[in-house]
Amino acid sequence: MTTLETLKAARKLISDPNNWIQKVLARDALENEVYPTHPEATCFCMLGALRKAVGDWESYEGPRKELMRGFPRFMSIGEFNDSHTHAEVLAAFDEAIKRWDAK
Repeated sequence: MTTLETLKAARKLISDPNNWIQKVLARDALENEVYPTHPEATCFCMLGALRKAVGDWESYEGPRKELMRGFPRFMSIGEFNDSHTHAEVLAAFDEAIKRWDAK
């Protein structure tokens, strides 16, 4: 999966506010904390959505870096996700997708 495809897939996973969470990578329908690639994972933070979209940690470095380019200096994806609204999180994905698509 390319960087652009990963960014779009991760954004789609959390496009519904009911599928976006803060403070943990992923939860199942019963709100149990689960690993993002768990088959019953239904809600994700930004990083969890990237992990779910890409399927492995090794391949997510490019999408992760592109997403973080738009963050305040020294802010991690987790910090951004946990301190911003759902709309701001989606906007960050939109900006990263737009930047990558323009390359």
